[in-house]
Amino acid sequence: METKKAGRKQTAKEVAQTAQPAKGIMETKQFWVVSTAVLSIVLVVLLVLLVNSAGLKQTTGLVALESQKAGETQANAQATENPENAGAAPATAAETSPKNAENQTPQESNSAFENTNGAAQETTAENPKEIETTPETPEPNETGNNPPIITKTTPEKKFDMKEGKSIEFSVEAQDPDNNALEYTWYVDRKIKGTKESKLLYDAGYGASGQHEAKVIVSDGKLETGYRWDFYVENIACTMPKDNMKIEKTTIFCEGNYTLPKGIDINASDIALDCKGATIDGNMSIYSGIRLFKKEKVTITNCNVQNYANGITLNLSNKNTIKNSTFENNRVGGMHIFDSNSNTIAGNASNRNETGIAVYYSSENEITKNTANENFGYGIKLEKATENKVSRNTVTQNRQWGIYLLGSTKNEVTDNTVQDNQIGNTYSDIASENTMGDN
Repeated sequence: METKKAGRKQTAKEVAQTAQPAKGIMETKQFWVVSTAVLSIVLVVLLVLLVNSAGLKQTTGLVALESQKAGETQANAQATENPENAGAAPATAAETSPKNAENQTPQESNSAFENTNGAAQETTAENPKEIETTPETPEPNETGNNPPIITKTTPEKKFDMKEGKSIEFSVEAQDPDNNALEYTWYVDRKIKGTKESKLLYDAGYGASGQHEAKVIVSDGKLETGYRWDFYVENIACTMPKDNMKIEKTTIFCEGNYTLPKGIDINASDIALDCKGATIDGNMSIYSGIRLFKKEKVTITNCNVQNYANGITLNLSNKNTIKNSTFENNRVGGMHIFDSNSNTIAGNASNRNETGIAVYYSSENEITKNTANENFGYGIKLEKATENKVSRNTVTQNRQWGIYLLGSTKNEVTDNTVQDNQIGNTYSDIASENTMGDN
């Protein structure tokens, strides 16, 4: 039997099976080469697109900038041609946008008086609560109602005055719809009066400084206002003290003062103006104000109460006591003893033991006083001569209204004397008194 050789040739089928793995490896390498090339191309394309996009944005910005510059140039040219519009700036998109227009805050009005239904809106741009001094006519409200119009004001809108003085504020106003007008007055933002078109202001002592007065005129729906600014000048005043000795003209500070020992007037030819101050003796045994051997003293505007006598003149001549009140004093309101040629005018001497008592005195004038509701006499003259008692009101006293005892040559005329418990007038055996029209 013949034996095969070890180195025989391969068949064609075996050769083909051997070449197949090599071919697969070749094809895999070709795939990765192609994929890498495609990916590179894609990246290049994306890079190009990115670069082009950036260039487009830059170009757009440049175009917008050039457009803005062109708009400004055109606006300047128009301003040169039309000077009236020279101050107007070109509107931006944000300014002309309807949405932004809705969100804009309205400008504050410089109108002196802005009127609404029910309350005056008195504003300025600098201070919304500040009221201008020049009245302006506001616009009608939605119902067609027109606001009041202030046509005249007094005094001047700015002025100076002194402590202790008074001034009257007034306005004249009309309503286009013929509605009734009401007035509300303020001084330093506090209500001082209503309904009337006038206000009387008293600048008391201690009121120095800057002040304002204001009036609001209303027709019930709309209001118009006006304001004054004024300065009150300080006037030096003196605080009353117990057992005080007054030797020069003196002005008291307003207020209530308890002074059991009262006040002495220690000089002639001077004046005391209490300016409405109340001097209270707290049931003292002294007189409230005392004059002894003094002449030409003027005492005004005092309120004196709860003493033995409110005021006493003793051996004092040619003095004037006026516009004062003497009440609730145990002996007398006004006691004049051995004093001549004094003027007692415009005082109220009520609810004392005797209202006005004149003893051993002559040529005094007692006029335009009230002597009411006293526990004894209203006016009493005893051993008094040639005094004039006229135009006084003497009522509801528990004894006689006017009583003359041992007095001669006095004129008692034109007084209102009534409702006194014992009688209205009485004159004893004294002679030559004139008692007429009482």
